[in-house]
Parts: sequence; C-alpha cells; structure tokens
Amino acid sequence: MNSKRLKKMKKHPIWLVAMVLMLLSVIYWGFIVTDRYVSKSHVVLQTPDIAPPSLSFSSMLSGASATSTADLLYLRDYLLSVDVLKLIDTKLNLKTHFSNPKIDYLSRMQADLPMEYFHDYYLERISVELDSYSNVLVVKASAFDAKTAQNIVSLLLQYGESHMNKMGQRLATEQVRFIESQVNDLSQKLEKAQAEVLAYQDQAGLMSPSKTAESVGSIIAELNAQLAKLQAEKIMLSQFQSSKSQEMIKLKSQISAIKQQIQKESAKLTASKGS
Repeated sequence: MNSKRLKKMKKHPIWLVAMVLMLLSVIYWGFIVTDRYVSKSHVVLQTPDIAPPSLSFSSMLSGASATSTADLLYLRDYLLSVDVLKLIDTKLNLKTHFSNPKIDYLSRMQADLPMEYFHDYYLERISVELDSYSNVLVVKASAFDAKTAQNIVSLLLQYGESHMNKMGQRLATEQVRFIESQVNDLSQKLEKAQAEVLAYQDQAGLMSPSKTAESVGSIIAELNAQLAKLQAEKIMLSQFQSSKSQEMIKLKSQISAIKQQIQKESAKLTASKGS
C-alpha cells in the first residue's frame, strides 16, 4: 500500500512538495518560532464640542456622531504614522528589540533596514482598528516579550491623547477667534447704526424719536380727556341753557380749540418731514 502511494507521489510530485511544506511548517511553528506577546487596549474618544452635534440616520443607528467617528479615524491614522514610530523607537529602541539575534530568522528584522521598511515591519506588529458598532478604537501591539508589548500600547495611548488634546485646543482657539471676529463685526455694525440714528436725530431736530413719539402721544391722551370732560359739561349745560348763552358759546369754542390741537399733535406722529 505504501509503495503504491510512493509511486503515485513520484508521478505527481506536487503532493510530495505539499507534504514537505506541511512538515516544515509543523517543525517551525512547533519548535522554532519565537513566542509573541500581544497587548490590547480600547480607546473611547470624548471631545467637548462648542457646536451642537449633528443628527443623522447613521448616528441614530450607531449611537455615535459623525464628528466622533471622524476623530477616531484621524487618531487611527496618526497612531500608524511614521512620526509615532520614531517617538516609540526613541523611547523603547524597537529596532534593537525586533532585530534581536535570539529571535528566529523568519520573524527577526534586519537591524540596518531604512525607515520605510522599518515602518512596514512595524505595521505588521501593530493593529489599530475602528469598531464602528461601539465606536471604539481597538489598539493591539505584538512584541517578543510581554513588557515591550505593553509599553508600546501605553506609548500609543499617551501620544494619541496628547495629539488629540493639542488638536482640540487648536480647534477651540480657532472657534474663539471666529466668535471674537463675529462680535467685533457686530459691534462695528451697531456703532454704525447708532451713528446713523444720531445723524438722523440731528437732521430732524429730535433728541430721541421714541421719546418724542411717547410725549406727543401723552399730550394727545390728555387733550382727549379734556375734550371728553368739556363735551360732558356741554351736554349737562344744554339741558337748562340755550345754545346761544355765553357759557355754551365758551364751551363750544374750547371744544373746537382742543379738537384743532388734537389734529395738530396727531399730524406730528404721521408727518414724513419736520420736527
């Protein structure tokens, strides 16, 4: 039976190659490969916004605003950048760690790699993914000892928090500057409007249009009260005196004078020119 299998393998050498590769994989992953340690953390981003959050259908489903998701994606790109790699390498000397001769050949990095290849190797050991359902950033780092893996994640969180705080402060400063510029513009418009009102008052001879209108209105009200009183006296007097009596003639002249004065005062409120 075994001889038949060997004959078949000779006829089809791909099976032999597959068996050899499987055997080598078992030997490598079982006895040669260097152990790796993974550290994991979750990042929740909370930023105080001056502007109110926008409401959309997607935010209602996910429970998160579009601004928060955009900030998390921005933070993800920053954590995977070359700048952060340089900062972590300065603190932990990652090149020395990943190129340690004790690490197996396939997993070990060459010590003299240029930065772009070092960054590619770094991205194979670092994972920063966005969980869109819970709106949480999942940060993972693998290294060849537990302490280094934990230190990488701690530095990623530290540098990420510092970067987002600086960006938030810069954004808040820009918003304050914008609000201040709007306030200054409105103040200038208010001063201009006040100057135009003063110029109109000087031209029309008014100290205050609103107060002038109130005073004219109060005068008209007093005249109307006097007119009503005189008309009531006229009605009472007509019951026992003739219309040609001296008192009746006096009341009529007073009523006529008050009516004319009321017309003049009323004309002041509706006149387009004059004082």
